[in-house]
Amino acid sequence: MAVNKQAILEAKTALKKCTAHKRSIPSRLRVLTRIYYVRYADDWIVGVTGTKSTTLEVRQRIRKYLLDTLKLTLNEDKTKMTHMVRDKAYFLGTTIWATDRRYARSLRSRYTRNGKKFTRLPSTGRIKMYAPIKKLIEKLKVCGYAKVVRFPPKIGRVKSKHDRNKIIKVLGNKSKIVPCGNTKFLQLTEIQLIQRYNAVIRGLLNYYSFVDNFSNLHQVIHILRYSLICTLARKLRLNTAKVIKRFGKDIKVRTTNGKVIKLAIPSTLRKGPHNKFKNVEFDPLATTRWKIRTISSLDKDCIICGAKDKIEMHHIKSLKTSETRSYAQQLRAMNRKQIPVCKDCHDKIHSGAYDGISLKKL
Repeated sequence: MAVNKQAILEAKTALKKCTAHKRSIPSRLRVLTRIYYVRYADDWIVGVTGTKSTTLEVRQRIRKYLLDTLKLTLNEDKTKMTHMVRDKAYFLGTTIWATDRRYARSLRSRYTRNGKKFTRLPSTGRIKMYAPIKKLIEKLKVCGYAKVVRFPPKIGRVKSKHDRNKIIKVLGNKSKIVPCGNTKFLQLTEIQLIQRYNAVIRGLLNYYSFVDNFSNLHQVIHILRYSLICTLARKLRLNTAKVIKRFGKDIKVRTTNGKVIKLAIPSTLRKGPHNKFKNVEFDPLATTRWKIRTISSLDKDCIICGAKDKIEMHHIKSLKTSETRSYAQQLRAMNRKQIPVCKDCHDKIHSGAYDGISLKKL
């Protein structure tokens, strides 16, 4: 059977043209405009899959609805219209943007199949949600967990023909943010300090558990960890090396009941259903009931019946509802006498059913 090589070559050429034409056709018809609307309280964001003119029309309709129906005025300074690939949007503490070709090329990978080398490119236009690390660190600085340290001035010489040997100090603009002790927590005990910092760490990690740069939160964890070390150093009048030697790298404290309270440092910052807090005991009630105006002893037993569960603090002298302002008033409120009692005994005391020994003598 004779084989026509010219016919085979023409068939291959036609097949290549058909394949190229097939790839030029989009996988879906982009004739429909999709609009996504998300609102939380008074913050809202609208995502439009369409042209810029369509987005401007949507914004005009929103402005008209707010003015005519809700009698509200749209703040033009806070309302931002941006392209998700060229710029980023900031919503509810999260940076939102979309990938482009440059980002896809940076993640390209090569593989070999049947002796041939291929290059794999991820798809573009995917929505990415990042945690704003710089803004979080700036927030920690405002809250007293970190401070700005400027670099010392450099010593140089004057560039002049008359006096080349003159030495001057050149002030630089470089600075960095380093952890520091939080002085407003110095009156707390070691256990309450760890619980307070655990609440901050867990809150940040749980809130940003969905972001794509979850592993970058180790910078925030580092600042909070060393801020706790510096706070303990200022409270106990020690240096940081002695604090680490006394409490360990994980900052552990043992209570009177033998329980170990330690800093909730995650074992991994990988995304997924991983156990980020291994061997770390967490009591949400001890965190939610924490207040700056009082020091509790929830780790002790009931002073009346000796129960170990559901411990609450009963104040012998009532505290006024007005908030304490000065440091002396704050210490006076914290040092007032209080006793640990269980929930049943606490209910009996406030209902007038307790007829045991006087609480002032306990």
